[in-house]
Amino acid sequence: MKKIPKKAKIIVGAAVLAGAVGFGCFRVYQSHFNGTVAVYSASDDSISTSESNWRGGGYDGTIQADGVQTVMISESQTVGEVAVKEGQQVKKGDKLFSYDTTLSDLDMQRAQLDIKKLELQLKTAKNNLKIVQKYRPGEPIQEQITQIDPVESGGSDSKDSGSNMTNTGASGSAVKVVLLGGDAESVKKPDDDASRGEADDKNGSQAPSDAAGNGENIPADDNGETTYTKQEIEQMIKEQKESIRDLDLQLRQAKLQYTKKQKEEKNNTVYSELDGTVTYVGDSSNKSKAFMKISGGGGYLVKISVNEFTLKEVQVGQSATVQDWRTGESYTGKVKSISTYPSDDQGYMGNTNSSYYPVYIQLDDSGELTDQSSVSVTLENESEQNSLYLESAFIVKENGKNYVYVQGEDEKLEKRQVTIGKSLDGYYTQIKNGLTGDDWVAFPYGKNVKEGAATRQADTSELWQ
Repeated sequence: MKKIPKKAKIIVGAAVLAGAVGFGCFRVYQSHFNGTVAVYSASDDSISTSESNWRGGGYDGTIQADGVQTVMISESQTVGEVAVKEGQQVKKGDKLFSYDTTLSDLDMQRAQLDIKKLELQLKTAKNNLKIVQKYRPGEPIQEQITQIDPVESGGSDSKDSGSNMTNTGASGSAVKVVLLGGDAESVKKPDDDASRGEADDKNGSQAPSDAAGNGENIPADDNGETTYTKQEIEQMIKEQKESIRDLDLQLRQAKLQYTKKQKEEKNNTVYSELDGTVTYVGDSSNKSKAFMKISGGGGYLVKISVNEFTLKEVQVGQSATVQDWRTGESYTGKVKSISTYPSDDQGYMGNTNSSYYPVYIQLDDSGELTDQSSVSVTLENESEQNSLYLESAFIVKENGKNYVYVQGEDEKLEKRQVTIGKSLDGYYTQIKNGLTGDDWVAFPYGKNVKEGAATRQADTSELWQ
């Protein structure tokens, strides 16, 4: 497989997303020769990758003096009693200070409600995508999608405390779904614009409103039924995929924030992690800088910043390889500690929509390394780093099971069940069982895609034409 440069990950992600749209349902029609279904090599780097390639092969790190405990204060925390002062000698386990935990039950309830809203909206967005993927150019649509209103994080001051979604039905009336305390109730009432549109339809003076329910005119056939062009369907599929991606990111961030608040409320006392001296006690109201530092002396550590969504894959004791940029020498080590608080340092390729956490690696030998020098770090993640990750658009989920259409030994199309693992930022999905890089896979949408269909092996360049 061709290695994806670290600086090109954003470009690759955008290209993959555009490709998933570009070779949508309408492209499948053009890939059939005499009713055959095109299949593509599962190992082709246009539709598959490995985790090591996607992650760019490692992290950029900085050498730091070992034996320093740095304590940061989060925005939601307030320092209470401080038990030490600058210059004081401390032992490991001595109390440094405690937090004044002022998180209210209302804050936690609001955070829980945000999660419930986002879960419902993500479910709706995924259903919208399934609906739009069934649309065919020029054919009357059978079902319309539900419009999703944005969630106001941290609780809403709107009249209702739930999430609003509007579905424009074939009759032109609107169905408003309101989530109240986790329970959904449906209230059906006509929308003023929809009512006017319905009246106009009867007079034959106006085309029906669009599938998103925003009141814009859309094409209709001679019978007044709603239809879409190929380009309009393509755009709707793109928008629904973007909506799913954004809602999934918001949901994961909301869950991480809720978990963080729970930990902060439970762990309200900070203790010294080493024998040493209190070298700094700062202003607890300045959350952008360290509040306290304890120095115990020692050798060198390597500090890297890990994205919150991949942090769970990093474990204390995990092996690492470190290469000095200055000399080219390589060193080995193990993950010593993982910070529970995010850092402002995201690196020049950092994702500003998520947090990065400091991870410290203890080196077996420091050699000629110097303080603040730059290094490259590779974490050993066992065999999963090189396992097959298939472009997510090729995987079909039915009744809780996952399938891929594969060319069988008789060159007929086979619907094969696969076991999936984690996702790489939503673009690729890990295939743990049922598919290898030697297989040939078909894009799963199109009138000829079914078990037993004749297949032909094709180049993935067809998907981009």
